[in-house]
Amino acid sequence: MDKMKEGFQRRARRMQENLQQSVGLSEKRDELASVSHIEQRNQKLVAAAKNTRQNLQGLIKSVNREESMEKRRVVAPIA
Repeated sequence: MDKMKEGFQRRARRMQENLQQSVGLSEKRDELASVSHIEQRNQKLVAAAKNTRQNLQGLIKSVNREESMEKRRVVAPIA
């Protein structure tokens, strides 16, 4: 009788532990779901920053080209 009672107690403890672990997993899933939209927003921000940087690089290059062309024009007639 005592062995049966001990067996039931062990099973009950295992069931409680399993339930606690599964509750922990669902909480983790909820946390991950609540963070996923933040991750998506961060990815959009990174993409926007890269795009802006590329646009600025292109703008700076074109301005530098224009300035060098103007310098050549100014220097050429004097010489």
